[in-house]
Amino acid sequence: MDWDRGLVRLARYRTKNDDARAYPFREARFYEPWRAACKKLGAPGADGCPKRQHGFRRSAVRALETGGVPRSVAKRLYGHRTDAMYTRYSITTEDDLRTAVRNLHTPAPATAPTPAGATV
Repeated sequence: MDWDRGLVRLARYRTKNDDARAYPFREARFYEPWRAACKKLGAPGADGCPKRQHGFRRSAVRALETGGVPRSVAKRLYGHRTDAMYTRYSITTEDDLRTAVRNLHTPAPATAPTPAGATV
């Protein structure tokens, strides 16, 4: 944990695909609210919590997708080398399909051209 830079660093020997990674984070207290929610829902486990929160990976990938994060960035964050692996975690719902079709028929907002030499 690099608290000053807001990064969690994983050494290559700690990952499935032997790629070292760094994950940016915002300081948050996670474990206690998670444990309280598990107990309230009656989740299995010695302390009321499942041993793995693997479903969070799917939820996080979905949040990145719906938030407009480019696939290349999301793949890098989660260590997915291939689109096939990423696709396993990327959930598409019927509502997603409806939204996509609706967006086909909605004109994109006009954008002003960027002056030469300007940075965006």
